Amino acid sequence: MNHAVIDIGSNTMRLSVYACPKSGNDIRTLFSKKEMAGLAGYVTDGALTEEGINRCVFVLKKFQESLTAIKLEGIHVFATASLRNVSNTEAVLRQIARRTGYAVQVLSGEEEALLDFVGAVHSVGMDSGLLVDIGGGSTELTSFENRVVSSALSLPFGSLSLYTKNVSSILPDAEEQANIRRMVQKELKKVKTEKEISEICGVGGTIRAAFKLHDRWFGDPEEMTAQSLTEMTSRLKKPGKDIIRTILKTAPDRIHTLIPGLIALQTIVTETNAKTIYRSSYGVREGYLYHHVLGEPIQRKNG
Repeated sequence: MNHAVIDIGSNTMRLSVYACPKSGNDIRTLFSKKEMAGLAGYVTDGALTEEGINRCVFVLKKFQESLTAIKLEGIHVFATASLRNVSNTEAVLRQIARRTGYAVQVLSGEEEALLDFVGAVHSVGMDSGLLVDIGGGSTELTSFENRVVSSALSLPFGSLSLYTKNVSSILPDAEEQANIRRMVQKELKKVKTEKEISEICGVGGTIRAAFKLHDRWFGDPEEMTAQSLTEMTSRLKKPGKDIIRTILKTAPDRIHTLIPGLIALQTIVTETNAKTIYRSSYGVREGYLYHHVLGEPIQRKNG
C-alpha cells in the first residue's frame, strides 16, 4: 500500500510518499519533495493573504502533478502553524478544497508535538528525554519517559517567525541575535518545561540544517553536544563572508532562518541543561502516517 502525506508548514511545504506494509510497522519512503513556500511571510494583520493562499494552492497543484502516475491508497494533507495561527483558517481551507480537492486537516499544537514523537521513536533509540521540533512558525516540545509521553506543548515561535520579527537584513547581527534569545527565553518561562533533561531528540528542517552545519564544522551528522552547539552559535555571532559562504554551501534555502533556529535550539538546551542532541530522520509526517493511517496508538502518561 502506498500513501502520500503532504505537510503544509509555515516555511516549507513537503510531500512524502511511503510504502506501507499490510502488517508490521516498517514503512519505507519512496520519494519526497520540498518547496520553500514561506507562507508565514504572507500573513497581514493576522490573516493569510490572497497571495499566500495562491502560493499554497500553486505548490499543492505541483505536488498533485507528481502523484498522477503513482497508485495510492490515499493522499493525506495536514497543516501546522501555517494555517493554525491565522485568523482566516476556515476561509483558506474552503479555497484549498475548492481549487485542489484536498480536505486539509489542521493540527493543534499538542497534536503536532505528539505526532512528532510518534514518528521520532521509530527512528531514534531514545527511551526518555525531550523531543524538539523547531518549525517555521512554532516550536513543539514533547517530554517522554520510557517511551511514554508525559507532556506535549507548542510554543508560538519558529525559525521563520523569529527572523521576521527580529532581523532587518539577511543575517541577524549581535543585537538582533540577543533579541531572538530573549524572545525564546520569555516564551519558555510561560510554560512548564523539564529543567533537567540529559538528552534531546531533534526533528524537522531546522534540526536537519543545524546538523548539516555541525557535520561540516565538527564531523558528526547524528550527534551534537551542548558544548559544540554553543561553539556553533558563538561562531555565528558576527556572521562575515566566510560564515555566509559556509551556510550557502550547507543549507542555502535556510540562509535567513538557520541562525534564528540555532539560537532557539541552544536556548532550549541551556534552559533544560541537556548534554546531547540527537537527530531523528522521522517526524510529524511519519507520525501522522503511523497514527492516523496505520492506527498506531500514542502512549501517554495518565491516559
